[in-house]
Amino acid sequence: MLVAINVASTVLAQNGWGNHMWGWNWGWWMGLAMVGFWAAVIWFVVTLARGRDRQPPHDEPGSHDRARSVLAERLARGEIDPAEYRDRLDSLH
Repeated sequence: MLVAINVASTVLAQNGWGNHMWGWNWGWWMGLAMVGFWAAVIWFVVTLARGRDRQPPHDEPGSHDRARSVLAERLARGEIDPAEYRDRLDSLH
């Protein structure tokens, strides 16, 4: 049995099977895949690093003015009372 395995491995090695796929012209594909893999790893790390440096988004200019006008409209329509209006207006600051 061991002789058969030894003969089979020798035959396969002589026919290009024993040289780690280089005999099948896979070498340049594997090199290209390795470069692509490391490029993806580097891109991922850079993206994570940039994400940590970013500041949280600030409110849009005039967003407090819009909130105040909505509160004033709700007070005028009677949806909220003056005490709730003042409480909500204070929470905007």
